Amino acid sequence: MDLTAFVDELPKCDLDVRLDAQDGDLPARLTAYLRAAAEQDVLHAEVTFDPRPAGGVPLGDLLRDLRAAADEVERERGTTCGFVVRLDASAPELLEDVLASRDLLAGAELDGDLDGGPGGLAARVREAGLGLAVRCGAADRAGEGDGDGGAGRARRALGDLGADRLSDAGGLAGDPELLELVRRRGAGLTCRPDPDVVARLLRAGVRVAVAASAPSGPTAALRAVVAGADLAPDEVVQLQRHAVAMAWTAAGEREAHHGELDAYESLAAPPL
Repeated sequence: MDLTAFVDELPKCDLDVRLDAQDGDLPARLTAYLRAAAEQDVLHAEVTFDPRPAGGVPLGDLLRDLRAAADEVERERGTTCGFVVRLDASAPELLEDVLASRDLLAGAELDGDLDGGPGGLAARVREAGLGLAVRCGAADRAGEGDGDGGAGRARRALGDLGADRLSDAGGLAGDPELLELVRRRGAGLTCRPDPDVVARLLRAGVRVAVAASAPSGPTAALRAVVAGADLAPDEVVQLQRHAVAMAWTAAGEREAHHGELDAYESLAAPPL
């Protein structure tokens, strides 16, 4: 088996999938994505979305519709799915809706100004037993960042808020001190499929997952990273191990996914 085929058939965990609720019927778009992902051997996906969809659908109703759509694909194909909502300090009233629906959620992502009050949001997300991510890249793109590629924001997220994950965090790859903090905290980063950035993070021993799949699934992005960074087969598998470890799933599910990666690597890895 050559490396391209190895990547194509590799069991995958697809994190930080973005679906825009403003672009139409979100449950239908979720179903289309999950079926495409299942064709690409995705074991588990986590989908992040804005809890304020067009049409003012209550979050609980939307999540129940999304859960029904995801459960149907899981029954058909075996791919599981968790949901992550994006929260912003400018709309703290959304938190009550999120907490009321926590049984249908895997986690929450904080966006926007971290100095404007999300410490309270983060604490309540944690108390509800949800995973916590902080979006890094968005702040700099919006002119709210600290001019250091999001490093100051990341330090606040890891130190003050206790984030599990940093989203859109490729800008941190050039900061060895911060990457050491990420490793010490046991946190993970998601980043766009930039081959140089992914390779630097992976080879620095940082948990990193590639996030650029929706709506077509992860394989094309993973192929591009593997080819552009000249990753070895064991590094390709390690990327997926990181994604499995970062996923907000039950311990038994993570162990099962690691077992599938072990079995696939032992049987199918191409020679170096």
